[in-house]
Amino acid sequence: MEDKRLYIYNLVVRYKDDKINNTILYYIRSNNISFSENNNGFFINLSLLEDEHINKIYNLIKILEDDDMNDDMDDDIIYVSNDESIKKSCIEEDTSLVLTETEKALIEYTKGI
Repeated sequence: MEDKRLYIYNLVVRYKDDKINNTILYYIRSNNISFSENNNGFFINLSLLEDEHINKIYNLIKILEDDDMNDDMDDDIIYVSNDESIKKSCIEEDTSLVLTETEKALIEYTKGI
C-alpha cells in the first residue's frame, strides 16, 4: 500500500498532469475527503488516507495512463485483418474492468478535460 501512496505522490509532484490532478481532486471532493486548496493547487495527506481511497485513486490514475498510452499507440499503429479467427481471438482476450459509479463518473468527467 505504501508503494501506491508513493506512486501517487511522485506522479502528482513530478509531472503535474492536469488531467490526473483534476481526477484526484474530483474524487476527493466526491467522497468528502478532507483536503486544503490554495493558488498552488491542493494538498491531501496521503499517509492518513484510508487504503480503500488509495486503491481507487491509484486505479483511476492507471486507467488514465493506459488511456493516454492507447491514444499514443493508436496514432502509430494501424492493423487491419479480414481473418475472422484473429478478430475473434482479440475480442475473447479483452477483459472487462468493473468500475463503481463514482469511478465511471470520474472517467467521463476527465474525458472532457
